[in-house]
Parts: sequence; structure tokens; C-alpha cells
Amino acid sequence: MGFITLLKEKIYAGEQITRQEAIRLQEQPLPELCRQADEIRRTFCSDGFDLCTIVNGKSGRCSEDCRFCAQSARHHTAAPEYPLLSAEALTVQARANDARGVLRYSIVTSGKRLPDREVDRMCEAVRQIRAQTRLGVCISFGLLSEAQYRKLKEAGVSRVHNNLE
Repeated sequence: MGFITLLKEKIYAGEQITRQEAIRLQEQPLPELCRQADEIRRTFCSDGFDLCTIVNGKSGRCSEDCRFCAQSARHHTAAPEYPLLSAEALTVQARANDARGVLRYSIVTSGKRLPDREVDRMCEAVRQIRAQTRLGVCISFGLLSEAQYRKLKEAGVSRVHNNLE
């Protein structure tokens, strides 16, 4: 039995994989990993999906040079530039989305990473959103430390999206 299959059986038995096992997955053949991951997804999620909305929590002046992105400071675009939105502004938008039947609310920010003070502000926003809505909260804040991710999880973040360009 292969490594991926062993982990799949572990998951089916209600166990969690370890961090080391998750890291080791990157060494496995991609087609087999995708096939087995899809089998797990079908078992636990079927073909359903969550309706998610994305809010741009911080826009523009990004130091990175992703050629496809209008928020890079290296490109001259008409994309708006503004600092991190307040917890109140994010919560107002979250309540409106909750009322429309959205299930997940994803806060996305420009930049390679958020400094600690902005992560703390986002933790407060997430706590408010979770207290005032039924929404699951996702984030895409760039490269963060393990401690920052733990804080965000404790605040109520349930999913992290991260672009690896």
C-alpha cells in the first residue's frame, strides 16, 4: 500500500495526518495525489460547494511583481489604493453577504505579508464577523508566521488561501 493510500485510510478512520506526513505529500507523484485527494473530497463533500464572496481588505501598492496582478506597485493601473479596512467595515459587508445566503467570506489583502499589528486588527474583525454572522471566514494575507496563523485560527478563521507564484 502506498504512502498516499495509507494517509487516506487514516483519514477515513477519523484520524488526522501529522505535519510531517503533510510535508511528505509534496514528494508524492502529483497525478496520484490529485486522484486520491479527489476521492477523499467526494467521500466527505460529494460534489457540493460553498458560495463564497471575496472582499479586498487592503488594496494596492504591493511590493511584489506578479505580472497578472493590478495591485503591484510596479504596474500603473487604475486599481484603487487604500489601507486595511476596519473591523466595522468588514463586518458590515459580511452581514450583507450573510443576509444574501453566502456561506463563506474571504478577506484578501495586497502585499507579501501583513505585519503583526494588522494581523491583530484582522483577528478582531474575524471575531466580530463570526459573532454577528453565520459565515465561515477565509483569508489570503500572504506569507505569515505560524504564530500569526494560530492567532487567526483562534479568532475564527477556518480556511487560508495562499498564492504561490
